[in-house]
Amino acid sequence: MDLVTEFSTSLEIMLNSAFGLIGALIVFLYGFLPQTLQQVSIVGFIVRLLDSGFSPIVIVLLGAGGKLGGQFLLYTLGKYSYRLFKKRKRQMINAEHIMHKYRSVIFFSPAWLGALGDIVLVLAGHQHTSFKKIAPYLFVGNTAKLGVGMLVLLGELQVPEFLA
Repeated sequence: MDLVTEFSTSLEIMLNSAFGLIGALIVFLYGFLPQTLQQVSIVGFIVRLLDSGFSPIVIVLLGAGGKLGGQFLLYTLGKYSYRLFKKRKRQMINAEHIMHKYRSVIFFSPAWLGALGDIVLVLAGHQHTSFKKIAPYLFVGNTAKLGVGMLVLLGELQVPEFLA
């Protein structure tokens, strides 16, 4: 099945069934939660969406978009939290700062780091790193993590025994 057909089938399921719409909304909104608060798994919803004909690619992209939205909220929290302590504006970091030098590695990794990734995003906001510049790295990292999870769920990728 080609990609356009998968997307149109998933969209049709989402619009024509209440569970499809609710399940897609849950997958998207679950990403808005910081990783420290994601204590309950939504695998049941994902399996049910897959059973109803949803494309795994659409589910991964929905989840990655939701995660990017949640990461933006953490970034915004860091960006404006300094006003609570210092009643003045903070200057942006210079180009030699570690967050600029190693941007691709630093901002690809928050999806994989759990609570430490949440802290990285708050610090990025506090340091006024441009969200437009880091968003592609965050989205690719989120998509990669959720894609690996989807491959494990579908049985296409085996988890090593020492991790299980």
